[in-house]
Amino acid sequence: GIRLLRVRPFLAKNILIRPMEPEDVIHLERWFYSGDHDDFFLNTLALTKEQLKVYSYMKDGQGFMIWHEDKPVGFISLYEMRVVSGNLKIGILIDKEHRKSMVGYESMKMIMDYVFNQLNFVKVIAEVLVTNERVNAVICNGGYWKEATLQREANFKGKLTDVIRYCIFRDEFLNGVEKGFYI
Repeated sequence: GIRLLRVRPFLAKNILIRPMEPEDVIHLERWFYSGDHDDFFLNTLALTKEQLKVYSYMKDGQGFMIWHEDKPVGFISLYEMRVVSGNLKIGILIDKEHRKSMVGYESMKMIMDYVFNQLNFVKVIAEVLVTNERVNAVICNGGYWKEATLQREANFKGKLTDVIRYCIFRDEFLNGVEKGFYI
C-alpha cells in the first residue's frame, strides 16, 4: 500500500482540507453513528469505535478532514491508490447542515488538484449508490462521467443496490481548469 505523509493542508475560500489527525476520529464517530451518512460508510456499517480509528488511517489511502469557518464539516477519503496504473478512488462526506453550500464542490476541486498535480495520478474514480440522486448529480456536475453501473454491488440497508462508477482523467480535469470550469 501507499501512505501519504507530511501532506500540507490546503486552504481556499474559507475551506481547510488537512490530513486526518487522531483527535479527528471523534468527528468521524459522530457522522458514522448519526445514520445520516450510511451511504458513505457503506462497507463499514459494522465497525466498532476502535475499528473506526483504523479506518481513518487506511493502509492504501489517506483520510482528510474538511473544515469550513473553523468547524469540521466533512471528510474525504482517497483509497485503493494504485500507483502503477495511476488511479485511485475518492469518497467525500459533507455534514448534513453544509450539503447545500458549495463546500463539497470546492473541497472536491481542491483535492482533485492535489491528486492530479501533486500526486500525479491520472484517473479518479467515484462510486455512488444509484439511489443517491443528489450525489450522482453533484458528481456529474463536477466533470465526472459515468463509466459503468455495477449491478447489485452494495448491500445498503439490507437490499442489494446498484452502484454507478464515475471517473475523471487528469487531462479532462486540467482542460476544465483551463476553460474556467473549476474556478
